[in-house]
Amino acid sequence: MKSSTIRTIFFDLDGTIVDSEAKAVNVVQRIMPNYLGRTLTGVELRNFKGVPWLGAFREMLPGREYEIYEECLKEWDRIPTKLNVYSGIVEEIKHLNRMGFTLGIVSSKESRYIHMDLEDFSISDYFSVVIGSDDTLRHKPNPDPLIEAARRINRNPADCIYIGDQPTDMSAARMAGMRCGGALWGDGEYEYLKDSAPDFMFKDPADITENLIGLSESRAGSSQDNY
Repeated sequence: MKSSTIRTIFFDLDGTIVDSEAKAVNVVQRIMPNYLGRTLTGVELRNFKGVPWLGAFREMLPGREYEIYEECLKEWDRIPTKLNVYSGIVEEIKHLNRMGFTLGIVSSKESRYIHMDLEDFSISDYFSVVIGSDDTLRHKPNPDPLIEAARRINRNPADCIYIGDQPTDMSAARMAGMRCGGALWGDGEYEYLKDSAPDFMFKDPADITENLIGLSESRAGSSQDNY
Protein backbone atom coordinates (compact mmCIF):
# COMPACT_ATOMS: atom_id res chain seq x y z
CA MET A 1 0.00 0.00 0.00
CA LYS A 2 1.27 3.47 -0.84
CA SER A 3 2.32 5.78 1.94
CA SER A 4 0.25 8.93 2.45
CA THR A 5 3.42 10.99 2.65
CA ILE A 6 5.07 12.46 -0.43
CA ARG A 7 8.62 13.61 0.25
CA THR A 8 10.14 13.46 -3.22
CA ILE A 9 9.00 14.95 -6.52
CA PHE A 10 10.43 13.77 -9.83
CA PHE A 11 9.78 15.93 -12.89
CA ASP A 12 9.83 15.15 -16.58
CA LEU A 13 11.81 17.80 -18.48
CA ASP A 14 10.57 18.50 -22.01
CA GLY A 15 6.95 19.56 -22.09
CA THR A 16 6.88 19.92 -18.31
CA ILE A 17 9.72 22.29 -17.40
CA VAL A 18 11.25 23.20 -20.77
CA ASP A 19 9.10 24.29 -23.71
CA SER A 20 10.90 22.43 -26.49
CA GLU A 21 8.06 20.96 -28.57
CA ALA A 22 8.14 23.49 -31.42
CA LYS A 23 11.88 23.09 -31.91
CA ALA A 24 11.70 19.30 -31.68
CA VAL A 25 8.94 19.14 -34.31
CA ASN A 26 10.91 21.50 -36.54
CA VAL A 27 14.02 19.32 -36.33
CA VAL A 28 12.23 16.04 -37.01
CA GLN A 29 10.22 17.48 -39.89
CA ARG A 30 13.39 18.83 -41.50
CA ILE A 31 15.29 15.55 -41.29
CA MET A 32 12.73 12.78 -41.81
CA PRO A 33 11.79 13.65 -45.42
CA ASN A 34 15.39 12.76 -46.32
CA TYR A 35 14.65 9.21 -45.18
CA LEU A 36 10.90 8.77 -45.72
CA GLY A 37 10.33 11.05 -48.68
CA ARG A 38 7.62 12.89 -46.73
CA THR A 39 6.98 14.76 -43.52
CA LEU A 40 5.56 12.95 -40.52
CA THR A 41 1.85 12.88 -39.76
CA GLY A 42 0.44 14.27 -36.53
CA VAL A 43 0.02 10.75 -35.16
CA GLU A 44 3.63 9.89 -36.00
CA LEU A 45 4.88 13.05 -34.32
CA ARG A 46 2.93 12.24 -31.16
CA ASN A 47 4.76 8.91 -30.99
CA PHE A 48 7.97 10.87 -30.41
CA LYS A 49 6.64 12.45 -27.22
CA GLY A 50 7.79 11.02 -23.92
CA VAL A 51 10.16 8.44 -25.42
CA PRO A 52 13.83 8.59 -26.50
CA TRP A 53 14.20 9.69 -30.10
CA LEU A 54 16.54 6.81 -30.82
CA GLY A 55 13.82 4.30 -29.98
CA ALA A 56 11.24 6.16 -32.04
CA PHE A 57 13.55 6.20 -35.06
CA ARG A 58 14.24 2.48 -34.58
CA GLU A 59 10.51 1.77 -34.73
CA MET A 60 10.17 3.69 -37.99
CA LEU A 61 13.36 2.71 -39.81
CA PRO A 62 15.14 -0.19 -38.11
CA GLY A 63 18.86 -0.21 -38.78
CA ARG A 64 19.08 3.49 -39.59
CA GLU A 65 18.14 4.89 -36.19
CA TYR A 66 21.66 6.00 -35.21
CA GLU A 67 22.20 7.76 -38.53
CA ILE A 68 18.91 9.64 -38.22
CA TYR A 69 19.52 10.43 -34.57
CA GLU A 70 22.92 11.97 -35.28
CA GLU A 71 21.47 14.05 -38.11
CA CYS A 72 18.74 15.34 -35.80
CA LEU A 73 21.27 16.29 -33.12
CA LYS A 74 23.28 18.25 -35.68
CA GLU A 75 20.13 19.97 -36.91
CA TRP A 76 19.13 20.79 -33.32
CA ASP A 77 22.45 22.57 -32.82
CA ARG A 78 22.11 24.40 -36.15
CA ILE A 79 18.68 25.85 -35.38
CA PRO A 80 19.19 29.05 -33.35
CA THR A 81 15.82 28.86 -31.57
CA LYS A 82 16.30 29.51 -27.86
CA LEU A 83 14.32 27.29 -25.52
CA ASN A 84 12.24 28.71 -22.70
CA VAL A 85 10.83 27.37 -19.46
CA TYR A 86 7.10 27.43 -18.82
CA SER A 87 5.70 30.34 -16.88
CA GLY A 88 5.79 29.80 -13.13
CA ILE A 89 7.71 26.51 -13.11
CA VAL A 90 11.06 27.90 -11.93
CA GLU A 91 9.36 29.77 -9.11
CA GLU A 92 7.52 26.60 -8.08
CA ILE A 93 10.73 24.53 -8.15
CA LYS A 94 12.39 27.05 -5.84
CA HIS A 95 9.34 27.10 -3.57
CA LEU A 96 9.22 23.30 -3.30
CA ASN A 97 12.93 23.27 -2.50
CA ARG A 98 12.43 25.78 0.32
CA MET A 99 9.62 23.62 1.69
CA GLY A 100 12.02 20.70 2.01
CA PHE A 101 10.94 18.47 -0.86
CA THR A 102 13.65 16.46 -2.59
CA LEU A 103 13.48 17.09 -6.34
CA GLY A 104 14.73 15.12 -9.31
CA ILE A 105 14.55 14.94 -13.10
CA VAL A 106 13.65 11.79 -15.05
CA SER A 107 13.63 12.37 -18.80
CA SER A 108 13.84 10.51 -22.10
CA LYS A 109 16.53 12.98 -23.17
CA GLU A 110 20.22 12.06 -22.86
CA SER A 111 21.59 13.14 -19.48
CA ARG A 112 24.21 15.48 -20.98
CA TYR A 113 21.46 17.51 -22.65
CA ILE A 114 19.39 17.53 -19.47
CA HIS A 115 22.30 19.02 -17.55
CA MET A 116 22.84 21.61 -20.28
CA ASP A 117 19.19 22.70 -20.06
CA LEU A 118 19.25 22.89 -16.27
CA GLU A 119 22.44 24.95 -16.36
CA ASP A 120 21.02 27.27 -19.03
CA PHE A 121 18.09 28.10 -16.76
CA SER A 122 20.18 28.17 -13.56
CA ILE A 123 18.12 25.49 -11.81
CA SER A 124 20.53 22.54 -11.68
CA ASP A 125 21.26 23.04 -7.97
CA TYR A 126 17.65 22.31 -7.05
CA PHE A 127 17.74 18.70 -8.25
CA SER A 128 19.29 15.89 -6.23
CA VAL A 129 19.23 13.35 -9.06
CA VAL A 130 19.04 13.44 -12.86
CA ILE A 131 18.17 10.35 -14.91
CA GLY A 132 18.39 10.41 -18.70
CA SER A 133 17.90 7.89 -21.48
CA ASP A 134 21.52 6.75 -21.15
CA ASP A 135 21.13 5.81 -17.48
CA THR A 136 18.89 2.75 -17.96
CA LEU A 137 18.51 0.10 -20.64
CA ARG A 138 14.73 0.39 -20.67
CA HIS A 139 12.82 3.65 -20.90
CA LYS A 140 9.40 5.11 -20.20
CA PRO A 141 6.73 3.79 -20.12
CA ASN A 142 8.91 1.13 -18.47
CA PRO A 143 9.38 2.12 -14.80
CA ASP A 144 13.15 1.50 -14.69
CA PRO A 145 14.20 5.18 -14.97
CA LEU A 146 11.99 6.17 -12.04
CA ILE A 147 13.05 3.20 -9.96
CA GLU A 148 16.69 4.10 -10.63
CA ALA A 149 16.08 7.72 -9.61
CA ALA A 150 14.57 6.63 -6.30
CA ARG A 151 17.37 4.13 -5.72
CA ARG A 152 20.12 6.69 -6.24
CA ILE A 153 18.78 8.96 -3.51
CA ASN A 154 17.58 6.14 -1.25
CA ARG A 155 13.87 6.91 -1.48
CA ASN A 156 10.87 4.61 -1.19
CA PRO A 157 8.93 4.88 -4.48
CA ALA A 158 5.70 4.98 -2.45
CA ASP A 159 6.83 8.33 -1.02
CA CYS A 160 7.44 9.83 -4.48
CA ILE A 161 5.39 11.46 -7.21
CA TYR A 162 6.28 11.84 -10.87
CA ILE A 163 4.97 14.87 -12.75
CA GLY A 164 4.90 14.79 -16.55
CA ASP A 165 2.89 15.71 -19.60
CA GLN A 166 2.42 12.37 -21.38
CA PRO A 167 0.47 9.14 -20.70
CA THR A 168 3.81 7.30 -20.81
CA ASP A 169 4.83 9.33 -17.74
CA MET A 170 1.72 8.25 -15.85
CA SER A 171 2.21 4.59 -16.80
CA ALA A 172 5.87 4.60 -15.75
CA ALA A 173 5.03 6.16 -12.39
CA ARG A 174 2.28 3.67 -11.60
CA MET A 175 4.45 0.68 -12.49
CA ALA A 176 7.24 2.13 -10.33
CA GLY A 177 4.86 2.31 -7.36
CA MET A 178 4.74 6.11 -7.36
CA ARG A 179 1.91 8.57 -7.61
CA CYS A 180 1.60 10.55 -10.81
CA GLY A 181 0.54 14.04 -11.77
CA GLY A 182 -0.34 15.46 -15.16
CA ALA A 183 1.23 18.81 -16.06
CA LEU A 184 -1.42 20.70 -18.02
CA TRP A 185 0.52 23.96 -18.28
CA GLY A 186 2.90 22.55 -20.94
CA ASP A 187 2.44 19.91 -23.62
CA GLY A 188 -0.01 17.97 -21.48
CA GLU A 189 -3.64 17.93 -22.63
CA TYR A 190 -6.49 16.94 -20.33
CA GLU A 191 -8.31 14.86 -22.96
CA TYR A 192 -5.10 13.02 -23.78
CA LEU A 193 -4.10 12.39 -20.17
CA LYS A 194 -7.42 11.60 -18.50
CA ASP A 195 -7.56 7.97 -19.67
CA SER A 196 -4.27 7.31 -17.89
CA ALA A 197 -6.03 8.37 -14.65
CA PRO A 198 -3.30 10.45 -12.96
CA ASP A 199 -3.62 10.99 -9.23
CA PHE A 200 -3.49 14.74 -9.83
CA MET A 201 -4.06 17.14 -12.71
CA PHE A 202 -2.06 20.33 -12.25
CA LYS A 203 -3.39 23.26 -14.29
CA ASP A 204 -0.39 25.42 -13.47
CA PRO A 205 2.85 24.90 -11.53
CA ALA A 206 1.56 26.56 -8.35
CA ASP A 207 -1.07 23.81 -8.09
CA ILE A 208 1.69 21.38 -7.12
CA THR A 209 2.21 22.98 -3.72
CA GLU A 210 -1.50 23.46 -3.17
CA ASN A 211 -2.26 19.79 -3.83
CA LEU A 212 0.74 18.14 -2.21
CA ILE A 213 1.15 20.13 0.98
CA GLY A 214 -1.41 17.97 2.78
CA LEU A 215 0.42 14.82 1.69
CA SER A 216 3.84 15.88 2.91
CA GLU A 217 5.34 16.18 6.32
CA SER A 218 5.70 19.67 7.73
CA ARG A 219 9.18 20.53 6.51
CA ALA A 220 9.18 24.32 6.59
CA GLY A 221 12.64 25.71 7.06
CA SER A 222 14.27 22.30 6.72
CA SER A 223 16.18 23.11 3.54
CA GLN A 224 18.53 25.84 2.50
CA ASP A 225 17.05 28.74 0.57
CA ASN A 226 18.73 28.68 -2.83
CA TYR A 227 17.56 32.07 -4.04
